[in-house]
Amino acid sequence: MTPYTTGKCITPSDTTFQRVMERTDPAALERAIQRWTQGRVQAAALAGDGKRLRGANRLSGAGQHWETVTLVDHCSGVPVASRSYREEGGEQAALRALLEEVQLRGRTVTLDAGHASKETMRALVEQHGGHILVRIKANCPETYGRLSELSWAGPGYRHWAGRQWQRTHRGSFERRSIAVFSPHRKLFAFPCVQQAYRITHEQCQRPGGPIQRSYSYGISSLPAAQASARRLLQLQRGHWQVESANHYRRDLSFGEDASRVRTGHGPANNAALNNAALAVLLLQGKFETVPAAQIHYAANSAAAVRLITRAA
Repeated sequence: MTPYTTGKCITPSDTTFQRVMERTDPAALERAIQRWTQGRVQAAALAGDGKRLRGANRLSGAGQHWETVTLVDHCSGVPVASRSYREEGGEQAALRALLEEVQLRGRTVTLDAGHASKETMRALVEQHGGHILVRIKANCPETYGRLSELSWAGPGYRHWAGRQWQRTHRGSFERRSIAVFSPHRKLFAFPCVQQAYRITHEQCQRPGGPIQRSYSYGISSLPAAQASARRLLQLQRGHWQVESANHYRRDLSFGEDASRVRTGHGPANNAALNNAALAVLLLQGKFETVPAAQIHYAANSAAAVRLITRAA
């Protein structure tokens, strides 16, 4: 490909960009991006979850898949830090390694049931001085069984009823409520548990129609003095920022799952740069959508460079 000249510099060819992406150490790139984002985001709560890079995996051989685990700010959806890994089932280990690189003291990290482990709780609470809120599902049968057998009523339980019936994007109506109690420290096998909760999700197709109920359970190291029942419900709901503000946007706006980049470190670096682009665009806060921000900065590349190089 013939280089395009701007009069000031020669833009590298596509193949040059590809070679750089394939050969750059993902860990070094991720750390550089983290230094940029962590100086600009003061998050009280972070949501963590993993994502498989499906497009890169589709044509790769055995043992060639890539995944990333990302920590996202609950309020803004800005990705604060990410880490790539290749080991099958290595999400928990990758998350614990990522926790070593982020300032967590005084912060709360929310996690899905796949990260319900004693090692992760101890790392967050005892080693890093943070707090954890994690869902409990059948993958932790003993704890899940005890939570599901409780009455969730009577003295000792605290309740908060969420918002009234609201229409969902699918046209149905839903509302949520939460029941919380402070368990005895030996009730669960997990360390540092200060509160346990049950969220009741009610859904109906029309007001006054038949109601379907489902329950979800979780535990937290946050004591009652620091997190009310209402706050625990907010944290649990806010956890889905990692899906809606990060994973969904990486696929919809940046086409991550459709990408066929699969050589060398290309998939991991592509995901890291997608997270960096999302952080830059979301921190602006002046665009209604990510595509609108993309269009603006594609036509104003100098403004994009100034934005990235500006001091925190």
